[in-house]
Amino acid sequence: MIMLNYAHLTAIFSLVAIFDEMRDRYALMQVGWDRGRQVRGNLIYN
Repeated sequence: MIMLNYAHLTAIFSLVAIFDEMRDRYALMQVGWDRGRQVRGNLIYN
Protein backbone atom coordinates (compact mmCIF):
# COMPACT_ATOMS: atom_id res chain seq x y z
CA MET A 1 0.00 0.00 0.00
CA ILE A 2 2.84 2.41 0.79
CA MET A 3 4.31 1.89 -2.68
CA LEU A 4 0.96 2.75 -4.28
CA ASN A 5 1.05 6.13 -2.56
CA TYR A 6 4.26 6.94 -4.45
CA ALA A 7 3.33 5.34 -7.77
CA HIS A 8 2.04 8.64 -9.17
CA LEU A 9 5.37 10.39 -8.48
CA THR A 10 6.89 9.37 -11.78
CA ALA A 11 9.98 11.02 -13.13
CA ILE A 12 11.08 11.03 -16.76
CA PHE A 13 14.77 11.65 -17.40
CA SER A 14 17.10 11.54 -20.37
CA LEU A 15 20.87 11.58 -20.48
CA VAL A 16 22.55 14.01 -22.86
CA ALA A 17 26.22 13.71 -23.79
CA ILE A 18 27.96 16.93 -24.89
CA PHE A 19 31.39 16.93 -26.50
CA ASP A 20 33.71 19.84 -27.30
CA GLU A 21 36.63 18.18 -29.05
CA MET A 22 38.44 21.44 -29.84
CA ARG A 23 38.79 22.26 -26.13
CA ASP A 24 38.84 18.62 -24.96
CA ARG A 25 35.77 19.14 -22.76
CA TYR A 26 32.77 16.94 -22.20
CA ALA A 27 29.65 16.75 -20.07
CA LEU A 28 26.96 14.24 -19.23
CA MET A 29 23.72 15.92 -18.24
CA GLN A 30 20.45 14.60 -16.87
CA VAL A 31 17.39 16.46 -18.16
CA GLY A 32 13.69 15.80 -17.86
CA TRP A 33 10.59 16.21 -15.76
CA ASP A 34 9.76 15.32 -12.17
CA ARG A 35 6.19 15.83 -10.88
CA GLY A 36 5.52 18.50 -13.50
CA ARG A 37 8.75 20.43 -12.91
CA GLN A 38 11.65 20.60 -15.33
CA VAL A 39 14.87 19.28 -13.84
CA ARG A 40 18.44 19.27 -15.10
CA GLY A 41 21.87 18.67 -13.71
CA ASN A 42 25.44 17.84 -14.57
CA LEU A 43 26.39 14.29 -13.76
CA ILE A 44 29.92 14.51 -15.19
CA TYR A 45 31.75 17.63 -16.32
CA ASN A 46 35.33 18.09 -17.48
